[in-house]
Amino acid sequence: MEVMRKKRKIVVYGSILCCVKYVFVAII
Repeated sequence: MEVMRKKRKIVVYGSILCCVKYVFVAII
C-alpha cells in the first residue's frame, strides 16, 4: 500500500513539473 502511495506522489509531482515546463515555454 505504501509503495502505491509513493508512486502516486511521483505521478503528481511529474504532472506538476510538466505544467511548470509548459508555463515556462509559454513565457519564453
